[in-house]
Amino acid sequence: MISEAFRVLKPGGRFAVSDVVFLGEKSKLPPGVARSVELWSGCISGALEKSEYEEVLSEAGFEEVAVEVTHTYPPEQIAGLTGEDVEALRAVPAASAFIRARKPELR
Repeated sequence: MISEAFRVLKPGGRFAVSDVVFLGEKSKLPPGVARSVELWSGCISGALEKSEYEEVLSEAGFEEVAVEVTHTYPPEQIAGLTGEDVEALRAVPAASAFIRARKPELR
């Protein structure tokens, strides 16, 4: 998706989305926690880590890459998590973010 966005934008064009990101290493979450959060939000399974978003956009050629976290979701809001699962999600929180970047001008 990101490379396609880069391809279709004119030079100087802006990329902007609102998405869910993980503020840590998603791989550290137990599978049950990831599944509970996915059921709760509907968009966790494809969520990238904040650093992954920044890296993927930069690698696609975008400049001025910014991932602005707007809301972090408290684990207590997610039904079905045990004490251990809550702590895992505290270590790798899910958050809403605005993701922005700009395609460079032609030189």
